[in-house]
Amino acid sequence: MDDEKSTKPRNGRAKNAKKKHPYQEFIDLFNGTGDDASVAIFSHAAPDPDAIASMMGLSWMLDKIFDIECHLFYAGEISHPQNNSMVNLLSPDMKRIEEMAEEYSLRILVDTIPAHAGIDGHEVVFDAVIDHHRELPGDFEGVVIHRTTGSCASIIYDMMKECVPSEQWLDDEVDVDTKVATALVAGIMTDTHFMMSDDCTEIDRRAFNDLFEYRNSQFLHEIVFFKRRKFWIAKKAEACAQASVDEEGYAIVGLGLIPERERDLIADMAEEMVSWASVETAIAFGVVGGDRIEGSVRSLNSSLVVADFCKKLGGKHGTGGGKLGKGAYQLPLGGFSIDDEEDEEDAQEAWESIRKRETKRITRVVNK
Repeated sequence: MDDEKSTKPRNGRAKNAKKKHPYQEFIDLFNGTGDDASVAIFSHAAPDPDAIASMMGLSWMLDKIFDIECHLFYAGEISHPQNNSMVNLLSPDMKRIEEMAEEYSLRILVDTIPAHAGIDGHEVVFDAVIDHHRELPGDFEGVVIHRTTGSCASIIYDMMKECVPSEQWLDDEVDVDTKVATALVAGIMTDTHFMMSDDCTEIDRRAFNDLFEYRNSQFLHEIVFFKRRKFWIAKKAEACAQASVDEEGYAIVGLGLIPERERDLIADMAEEMVSWASVETAIAFGVVGGDRIEGSVRSLNSSLVVADFCKKLGGKHGTGGGKLGKGAYQLPLGGFSIDDEEDEEDAQEAWESIRKRETKRITRVVNK
């Protein structure tokens, strides 16, 4: 291991940094960073497989070509059972943003833009953004790497192929290499719906094919075919009884009061709803943490721009965004927040009022 490290370039310069390629501006960020450089890598508040994979892949790449230590941070919760499986099996060593105590040479954001990083209250200035979603950072002054792909993991793979010398490429007998490859394959599979989504590109297909031989097949199977918790199943069953489905193929489901750690249930519900007969667009929502509505949108309707639709659902007081066929929105409840100490019966009455009002509001947005 020491012999391998000794062959790595030092002083913030990659072996092939002089070669001009699509990521030269990103590589140039590391010129002159020195031997003691460190990098903080961030993603959106609740990292999913694509975000986790992108963070792991970028960290691996920077270690290989610059011998730079990277720390991975997130601001919200890792609650989805699939995300938990990925963290438990692949050991990405991700930390809460509250643990970010030191200064870093560079700070890089993947799989989202600064507005959606969920870092409110933390002074983080990003030097680079790597993303594949439709929405670009508006007045961002750093380096932006944006490509039209179905997954951010595929962009990271493409950067790895361009920047990492062939002698330092993945090795299927090295544990960290197989974990990184497994993460990237899982990220690509989940964000492109098993390579079948409309936004799946040649970059995604090439990345999947090249990385597949380095995967840990058992880990990949456990990540992709994750098991859902009993709480999720019970909440879904209860919510589906009140589902609203119109003649245009829009389905709306309110999931009730959702603990912060279970918020990914909302996205999972929307994923399931688009498999229902006659449903083209699914909107699932719930009250998360008692103080906000969080909603998830999935659509098979190619004429619907989901990113714009989610912005409308967020309205003037909330936020929303997404990519082809997939998006999310948030809306603060303000004075209608439901306190943790509130009587259960009163809390349920408050939720029922919110559910009816939000369902009507979504219907108005749909019909505009």
